[in-house]
Amino acid sequence: MTRIVAVCRRDPAVVEAVRSSLAAHADIQGSISGARQVVCWAELRSGADGGSQARELSALDGVARAEVFDSNYALVDRRTQSESTTVPFGSLQFGRDLVVIGGPCSAETATQVDSVAAAVARAGGHALRGGAFKPRISPYSFQGSANRD
Repeated sequence: MTRIVAVCRRDPAVVEAVRSSLAAHADIQGSISGARQVVCWAELRSGADGGSQARELSALDGVARAEVFDSNYALVDRRTQSESTTVPFGSLQFGRDLVVIGGPCSAETATQVDSVAAAVARAGGHALRGGAFKPRISPYSFQGSANRD
């Protein structure tokens, strides 16, 4: 499967021009908006010429670059997004700071969660995590928790 990714200015007219151009060659497309840029992507139809499509997109005003990928990881590839994404978390930033998160795989009791939270804090952790539901491979594999005679 061939994908094309275009990085453009965060301007509604530019984004619409990119989407219109992609629609002519792709059935599946989407976009991710950042603070200053928008990354538009599409899965090209079989037989579509990704190279000419990338050149066409690159020529549009407001498009920083367009590239063709034969990778499943086009949206996270450093060729499309050179800057790290950061997400605020209290006084820290995911993607910039080391954020330590700890906790049990399954939160079973309030006492357990309280004691694990205290241990995570003593160890220098910044956040607590805990699962409340543990799905199995098949939703039909659970046989119940009743006592068996």
